[in-house]
Amino acid sequence: MQRIYLEKVRQNRMVFYSGKADPRVLVRMADDIQVGDVQDAQRPLKRKHLKEIADFVGQNSQSVLPGVMIATKKSGDGVLIDLRSEEVTVIHADGTEQRQTRYYMDFPSTEEELARYRGTINIIDGQHRIFSFRDDFRSPDFKDSTVYELTFGLFIKPDRSQRQMLFMVTNEKQEAVDPNLLYYLQDQLGLLNERERQERRLIEKLDYEDASPLKGRIILNAETIKRGYKARELRKILKRTFPDGMLGADRLASVESRFEVLCRYLEGWEMYAGLSFGHPEKDTMTKVAGLRYILWMFPFFWEYAYQHKVRFTSEYVQDMALLLNDCVQESGESQGDIFGISDNFRSETSTRDAAKRHTVYAREYVLRKERSEGFDPLA
Repeated sequence: MQRIYLEKVRQNRMVFYSGKADPRVLVRMADDIQVGDVQDAQRPLKRKHLKEIADFVGQNSQSVLPGVMIATKKSGDGVLIDLRSEEVTVIHADGTEQRQTRYYMDFPSTEEELARYRGTINIIDGQHRIFSFRDDFRSPDFKDSTVYELTFGLFIKPDRSQRQMLFMVTNEKQEAVDPNLLYYLQDQLGLLNERERQERRLIEKLDYEDASPLKGRIILNAETIKRGYKARELRKILKRTFPDGMLGADRLASVESRFEVLCRYLEGWEMYAGLSFGHPEKDTMTKVAGLRYILWMFPFFWEYAYQHKVRFTSEYVQDMALLLNDCVQESGESQGDIFGISDNFRSETSTRDAAKRHTVYAREYVLRKERSEGFDPLA
């Protein structure tokens, strides 16, 4: 057995103990929970989240995980880890002596002991952190020889009312960090990879630069901008704006080239609709749903210009937007403006499907037009 020393903690009438232990031991002291299992007071384990934590720990030598909350309980075989104490004398630097109570528990360390103490702790908070160290989830980059400890708060056989209170504290009273603010903090702390950093620089240029139709309209962290566009949402949208394999993608490899082409592209749509992203009204086009649609139509506009050797100007985009509107009307989907089809903007999925559908309409229209104007070798 391995002795784990603990510090007694009091919060109002609640008493618990803080300590540290190897999570590879803690996970084997917990019940054998599988992914998707329904639990009494925990959300089911998610394989994706387990892998994310395991990879973070295994691939980052400076990874740090927050502490967890656990409670003692009897195993199915009636085994229980006991809280113990001993009186010690502390001799201070000035020679004075003080009697103190030192608390500890003996945790299993051998294979036989680990098997015997299976199911002797309940995980109150942090089960994904603990279970990410189980052998079937651990990253291959995380070696057995790696020293890794988790801090924990340990509750001794909490009764029903205490468990209810702890459940409320860990599940209802916690306010999650806003995803948009989290994206900003990840950038500030250097947690983004190279591709993600380039995406962030592009979004910042679109918000800061005078030439951008979106200047001052992007919510970069936690500020409030009426009818603004959240940076994290733009990040998701832009992944489909510049898809892998798009024709001429090499011409748009840099942040500067993407910024320039997006400025021209958005200006063209403003000219088409007589609207402004910088001064949005209640129209659909300048809402995030409309911007999503426009940016997801970009590959068609770009590839057409690339294939036909047409300069990608705001005027070109305006003309192509008019052509696209004609295509949608010809399909029978609408007799008015593209953005008047409310069903296409009710959700991200409906907008994605509309962009795919309208791209097909436009390509078929262009193909028919090119065939009708084709060269006749017998003329």
